[in-house]
Parts: sequence; structure tokens; C-alpha cells
Amino acid sequence: MEDWGVCCWTCFCPCVTVGRTIEILEDGEKRWFTGCTLFSLTQLICSGAFYTGRYRSKLRRKYQLPPEPCNDFLVHCFCGCCAYCQEHSELKARGWDPTSGYLKSISRFQAHGMPVVSAPGEQYMQ
Repeated sequence: MEDWGVCCWTCFCPCVTVGRTIEILEDGEKRWFTGCTLFSLTQLICSGAFYTGRYRSKLRRKYQLPPEPCNDFLVHCFCGCCAYCQEHSELKARGWDPTSGYLKSISRFQAHGMPVVSAPGEQYMQ
């Protein structure tokens, strides 16, 4: 892990890392503190892995990542902090800056003439 700050922050306050990741994956429609609060509430009733596993799946679909090493729910259930750091690093490697938020990342993309690529919605064969 090259970003020790995020790693330490995630170990002591994972809701913030999760909230920042959710803000990026929801294209800014959900602010980081909303994701942070919902994650905290789901953790209270022992279902945080269901909530965060969905976003890991969304990240994989968005960037066509393989479902490894196992099911998204299981990764979040048994290796939550590692999963949150991994997702943060994946977004960062793709040009996003989850610590700055969605709007600042978009502004940076536009300032440098970088296109913001969104994956197409779900498609079905007819």
C-alpha cells in the first residue's frame, strides 16, 4: 500500500473512506457524509458488508474488473478495511481523488482536458 495515510485513516475511521468512495461511484449524487452515515448505521446492525459490497460490485462493473479473489460480499465481510483501501487506490489509479471529492476531481479532469468516462448503463439482450 503506497498511501499509508488512507490505510491508517481507514483502520481508525472506515466510514470516511467508504463515504468518499461512494461519492465518486455515485457521480457526486451522494455526498461523502451520506455514504459515511449510512455505512455507520449498517455497521450497527451488522450488515455493513451488504451495503459496501454493492459498491465494490459497482466499481468492478464500471471498470470491468474481475471478481477476484472471491465474492464482493465475502471480501467486505472478512477483509473490510483492506477492501476499502483497495477500492480507494483503484479510483486514485484511474485519476480520481476520493479525498478531494467528486466535484474537485471533475474540475481537475476538465482543467487538464481529460475526458470523464462513464460506463454505459446495464444492457440487456432482446
